[in-house]
Amino acid sequence: MKTFTRIPNEIGTKFAPNDVYTLTVMYLTAKYDEKHSCQVTDVTREQLADLTGLSLAYIKDEFLPRLKESEFCKIEPFTNGYKEKRNRYYLPDSNSNFKIINSSIIKDTSLKPKEKGFIISLFTICENKTFNCGLEEKVIIDLLKVSKTSFDRYKTKLLETKHLLYLEDDDYFDHCDYWRCLEINCNWAGNTSNDELFLNTHDYWKASEFLACRVSRYEYT
Repeated sequence: MKTFTRIPNEIGTKFAPNDVYTLTVMYLTAKYDEKHSCQVTDVTREQLADLTGLSLAYIKDEFLPRLKESEFCKIEPFTNGYKEKRNRYYLPDSNSNFKIINSSIIKDTSLKPKEKGFIISLFTICENKTFNCGLEEKVIIDLLKVSKTSFDRYKTKLLETKHLLYLEDDDYFDHCDYWRCLEINCNWAGNTSNDELFLNTHDYWKASEFLACRVSRYEYT
């Protein structure tokens, strides 16, 4: 398990919240493969269910079929040394248009998997290197392909727990005119330093010193 992972921004608009969270956990289990220029994992269905807190039935019958159908990644069946049939997943990597998620997301018991996935999805449509989503709610709903009812439910809960904040101070945004802007306020939603070594490295363990997790300005309730 990596300390953190990069996830492509596209997953937030390509998958539903539960799937986004599950896919993020897959990325956390993956290692960079220089030959294929991607992140590779052979995490099992059982391991994925245990890590995400989701049911094995969901992983086996819902998530993995949708992942295969999406053609988001290459899935390669193989047999291990114990003659067990497994899958190897070649997850796309990105040097731009990505977000950082810390592995502490897995231990965050204050949120349900769907709520974590919604926050990640919202994070992926924030401007790069920011936690601010300066979009109208209708646009967010359309981009993330969630119903207005689901969006309102997530928003209400996450504003109450202060995992999301409303920022209404126009002066806060310099060049942007964001009205009632939603801001991500999670300490597992990371950001990178400006150090080019981090941006160019594929050794996530050595690079972890360049990860600057954001310190929450509020205590969760």
